[in-house]
Amino acid sequence: MRVPPGKSVCPFHSHTAQHELFVILGGEDTVRAGHERHAIKAGDALMHPPGEAHQVINTGSEELLFYVVADNPPVDISHYPDSGKWGFHPHGNFFRTTAAEYFDGEE
Repeated sequence: MRVPPGKSVCPFHSHTAQHELFVILGGEDTVRAGHERHAIKAGDALMHPPGEAHQVINTGSEELLFYVVADNPPVDISHYPDSGKWGFHPHGNFFRTTAAEYFDGEE
């Protein structure tokens, strides 16, 4: 993937099933993982397991170049904590939930 300076490849999100390995090939950037931020550079590799919210942001002055290696499970749900959205993959449907009682609509 190629990401221009000041941009991110995706919003801050987590997966319920997918593992993602990022291998940084060029540029400098910041990875947001959980409640922390870390500077990363060419030669670094990062693994984000299911349940760990993450985002790669190009904070450098040059294009960021990296590989993303993912296991791509047949079904995965993503959560976007900053916006309260959820996404269902592989179809790419996004939604927000509202609270309901367990038996609501089952009677």
